[in-house]
Amino acid sequence: MFAPRTACLVVVFALTASVNLFAQQESPISQGDRAGVAVRLVPGILYGHASFGDDDPESTEEFGFNIGGQLWVPMSRSLAFVLQGLWQPTEVENPHEFIDEAFSAFYLLVGLEFGNAPYVRPSVGPVFLSWSGADASEGTELGGFVLGFAVGSELPLGGPFHISPELELRVAPFEAYGVALQVPIGWRPAGQR
Repeated sequence: MFAPRTACLVVVFALTASVNLFAQQESPISQGDRAGVAVRLVPGILYGHASFGDDDPESTEEFGFNIGGQLWVPMSRSLAFVLQGLWQPTEVENPHEFIDEAFSAFYLLVGLEFGNAPYVRPSVGPVFLSWSGADASEGTELGGFVLGFAVGSELPLGGPFHISPELELRVAPFEAYGVALQVPIGWRPAGQR
């Protein structure tokens, strides 16, 4: 099984490679180089894995979906700042037989997107867990910080619209990780692509 520690190493390696790529970046943005701020709607399907319990830990795996948005701000020809908010309404249930609790999650990630087609985007940010069930101790709480790493490609759809299919790995410190196949649909002001 894919361990969270291995996923963290992959993200750290990707961040290191991204920093090297950033050091080799070219000139600032110019007219016609995707110069406009873009807004993207982000639907996706995901696979999630989480562990529950300290003394007798048990793991669970879920398939579900997420929905959210991205704000994409260009910094150079092949570098952009991305703010991403994702809601995962699919609940992850505690697998212990006599414990009635589950959580859904909201991620708020910031990152740098390197390249265009393809691109890579390392990111980091908090995850908020919303608990439900008779045995849930909290309503909503900060679940810690998440490391993210996405690989995708921006493809024009015509006019100001584009689509950016991507695969994103998100790793949390509480023995949880998720892999999402997302299809951001974006809009950028006309004449700035």
